[in-house]
Amino acid sequence: MSSPRQSVRAFCLTLLESGSLEAKLRPPLTAAGGELDDTHPGPAVRLDRPVRVPELQSRRGGETLPPRGRLLSEAAQVICLQRFAHHELLAVELFAWALLTWPDMPPLLRRGMLAALADEQRHLGMYLGRLSAHGSHLGEAPLSDYLWRHVPALRDHPAGPASFLAAMGLTFEQANLDFTLAYGEGFRAGGDDATVSVLARVHHDEIGHVRMAWRWLRRLRGQGTDPVALYEECVPFPLGAGRAKGHPFDTVSRRSAGLPEKLIEHVRRAGGGAGRKKSRWRERQARGALLWGNLGAENEALAVSAQARAAAHKVAELWMLLHGPASRLAGPGREEWQRPQWPETLGPCPDGPVWAWLEDEGRVVAWLATERARRDVTDTGLAWAGAAPDPVLGDKGWIARHTRRAGLLPGSLSRMIRVLTPEELRRQHTGARLLTEIRGWPKWTGGRAILKPRHGSSGRGRMPLERDGPVPAGRGLERMARRGGAVLEPWLRRLLDLSVQVYLERDGTPRILGTTRQLLTPAGIWRGNAGELTPSGHSSSGSPWDGAIRQAASTAAGWLARRGYAGPFGLDAFSYTGSSGSEELRPLVEINPRFTTGMVALGLLDRACHAGLPASATAWAFLASLPASAGSAAEFSLVDRPQVGESGVARDGVRLFRLGLPGAPRPPVLLLADEVGSLDRLLCRWGVVSESA
Repeated sequence: MSSPRQSVRAFCLTLLESGSLEAKLRPPLTAAGGELDDTHPGPAVRLDRPVRVPELQSRRGGETLPPRGRLLSEAAQVICLQRFAHHELLAVELFAWALLTWPDMPPLLRRGMLAALADEQRHLGMYLGRLSAHGSHLGEAPLSDYLWRHVPALRDHPAGPASFLAAMGLTFEQANLDFTLAYGEGFRAGGDDATVSVLARVHHDEIGHVRMAWRWLRRLRGQGTDPVALYEECVPFPLGAGRAKGHPFDTVSRRSAGLPEKLIEHVRRAGGGAGRKKSRWRERQARGALLWGNLGAENEALAVSAQARAAAHKVAELWMLLHGPASRLAGPGREEWQRPQWPETLGPCPDGPVWAWLEDEGRVVAWLATERARRDVTDTGLAWAGAAPDPVLGDKGWIARHTRRAGLLPGSLSRMIRVLTPEELRRQHTGARLLTEIRGWPKWTGGRAILKPRHGSSGRGRMPLERDGPVPAGRGLERMARRGGAVLEPWLRRLLDLSVQVYLERDGTPRILGTTRQLLTPAGIWRGNAGELTPSGHSSSGSPWDGAIRQAASTAAGWLARRGYAGPFGLDAFSYTGSSGSEELRPLVEINPRFTTGMVALGLLDRACHAGLPASATAWAFLASLPASAGSAAEFSLVDRPQVGESGVARDGVRLFRLGLPGAPRPPVLLLADEVGSLDRLLCRWGVVSESA
């Protein structure tokens, strides 16, 4: 008789009651490498949670994966590997839990589950190896207890072990048939071929696990039962067919696993989420637009501070004010955000959107069209109606090449702006060569440069370089390479930061909403927008460059239209001190094919103008928050509930309209002035712009 220590029961108990990864990775073999004894499985064991060391403790909440299109970033790759490794650890623990929970399962099924457990251990080990290669380890990021929260429903389900097969094999592992393929392509694009190989191995093994689950589900619950009815009878609520798939949906691997065509089609057509939740979203959509507030989606692969998330939340609430009162805002996690109170300084709440093209009854409107946003929307049971996600449009390298071909790059900068591929960044001595190149630039550039990742926004992830500075580290260049490459350009003395806001019609006609002057921090972080009001009530930047940047926007609209894009976009430009010491224009720096903060500012300005606030204004500024240097009532009487057309008036005649809730210490504000100089002096006094600007 074998030792109790070498039984399946003892192995599973040790695995679940030991907290270390070492114990959970110990294979199900005897000390001599033989098979564990399972002739006496013993009585059922009731366990609700496994023991884990503190670093591996899980918490309530979901684990979201970065979209595979963001896997050009090493940070996104590490996040994915963290999630994948934890999913395998959960699978190891849950197979051990099932073997203890149902000791009377057929011996062949128990043997199959133990073999699947060993596969999950190997998968976990491979993912841990990839994390180590990236300088990370499991436990650096928070871990979710999502799968363990389903244990009570599994244990109490009348189908017994068949419920486990339906949940683990035919739901979670069936979905992984799609995720392993899709994310394999993402890691391949990011240059991580070693992880691609791991995902291919996991995909192969998952086919076997799904095959085992389907065969045993039929044996346990009846051979002749309709496959869809059999699955739905055994899978515990709230799991279901909507959770058994990813995007894109792979039919071939499901057929390889032996799933019947009727069940494959049932899963393919299933919506995500519980029916009640889908009905609620459909009801919202029928009454008004569902706004998908995925602000900052360009930077999903990067760490984002709590301050940046709070700022994005504030902009999202202001964005909602541009739409009709029946519209609702949802986050990427599909939670609905509370609609902000209409700011009474803008008069009565209007009954429609600020612009006719925002007539969005019954539509889903995303801030940025991404593959993840489209997947989230369709999983919620709604129809995606926006532009098709196209990662090329967010590629700074693509923009730089088109700008050069169109003659929109000043001649003095042409040879200094370079697009670098991932292969170029990974070559030996690339950092030293970049510094040598910068040292050869004309003196008027100051010998300063910026290396920007080709994918991302708001200046995140960029690398400053100086001719006499240190050689850029290889690890930093590798991070750029994993984000698809970089763009090298001089860091110039900027005089005016400008923007054009455009709506691109479906027939390719650009409708220019206005031009603005961007109000940025010295580091390039957005603070607001400003401009002058034309007699027709539209905004202009008030600079001599308005015609040139409008023409650049029309040219850019043609590029976007040829790729099939229609919808809102913004164009960034700036003027700078050029080679002769005079002001020159770079008419197109970046294109943002999405809603923008400048568009929100213009929309709020239009709301104010429609309310008649005030007719005499010739200059305006929108600030995301009232500067601390503005004080409280030193210059303004900040009334929370003025009559239409009234507000606090500064000593120099600038009116301020509070756009936040009453009592908020630093709310967003709209400033309207009868004279441009008055507004500029106030912004200088507050430190929003410099005297030279």
